[in-house]
Amino acid sequence: MIDVRLLGPALGSWLAAFVLVATTGGAALGTAVLMVGLAAGTMRRRALRDALALTLVAAACTAAVVGVHLAAQEGGVVAGAAARGDPVHVVGRLRADPAVATSPWGAATARVRLHVTEVTAGPFASAVRQGVSVGVLVRGDGAWGDLTYASVVRASETLVALPAGGAERYELLGASPPVVVEASPYGLAHAMRAGLVAAVADRSAAARGLVPGVAVGDTSALPDDVADAMRATGLTHLTAVSGKYFARCVSANYAMVLNAKTPGQKPF
Repeated sequence: MIDVRLLGPALGSWLAAFVLVATTGGAALGTAVLMVGLAAGTMRRRALRDALALTLVAAACTAAVVGVHLAAQEGGVVAGAAARGDPVHVVGRLRADPAVATSPWGAATARVRLHVTEVTAGPFASAVRQGVSVGVLVRGDGAWGDLTYASVVRASETLVALPAGGAERYELLGASPPVVVEASPYGLAHAMRAGLVAAVADRSAAARGLVPGVAVGDTSALPDDVADAMRATGLTHLTAVSGKYFARCVSANYAMVLNAKTPGQKPF
């Protein structure tokens, strides 16, 4: 049975995260302190003590987590190098498959999302290496499009800050060709997916994008007009390949199997 008293804290935490991810670490931490003070004040009022105080405490905890995360991304080598325009060397793991687009002139460009774990910045003689945890966007040539999900790569060039609120806080401009440091651990899955893509290679553009998207969540070949149509009609969940989606599919098939029967047999 659902306890409706938890609705307030849940909404408070969600709202705090939604608003504060687009701010700075200092603003988020300041909000957390303010909410703790407000929660302490409501504890003196018996009527408001339970619901409102719990909501404020939950929001304060969320604000503190967001603040610490943002502060870590705003300080150190990464922020300094981006502000000065210093060249950097980054090492990161692909968060998703590259999104490859081909221009009318046949030039391929890839959009890659990296979870960067190491950055080296500064002149060679005094370079500083630091372990980090930050999202970086790369727009590169066709070599980036050949990478696979979860591969670890090394690249270099200049970082620039992106607007707050997104999963990626920086973009690596003019990135050099990637050097694979560690291959993806999902080699078998990639081989199976490549076979699926090859099986629909002679189909329409929509089919080439939708079949891998619905089957294994690979939306790299999904045409922009189809993706926009799916967003407009609320069908993006079809390519999400989420646990809930698969649970529903498995449950439906399991129910059909349980109720299936052949001549002369009773249902399971």
